[in-house]
Amino acid sequence: YAFLIDSQSKRYRIAQHTDKDEKTVVDWKRSTVIKDGAEENVLEVRDEKGKMSFYIKGEFVDDYTDKDGVTSGVVGLYVSDSVPIAFSDLEIRK
Repeated sequence: YAFLIDSQSKRYRIAQHTDKDEKTVVDWKRSTVIKDGAEENVLEVRDEKGKMSFYIKGEFVDDYTDKDGVTSGVVGLYVSDSVPIAFSDLEIRK
């Protein structure tokens, strides 16, 4: 699963990635929590037995329950070619 934000338009979406395919599970939604420019956006995903809760800057924005029984995956980061990004205090934990 991927949790994506577009800080210029202040929107987020949730997608599922499988074998070279991306399926949107939550289409783009606006959120006033998302900051633009150089302001920091802290993203968090909590997974409790397939129910994922998504947070931006500590505020709950959405949830999604895995319907496909995904039991494994990898952690990764990706960005578009048009928007520079930076990370600080990157933390990934189980």
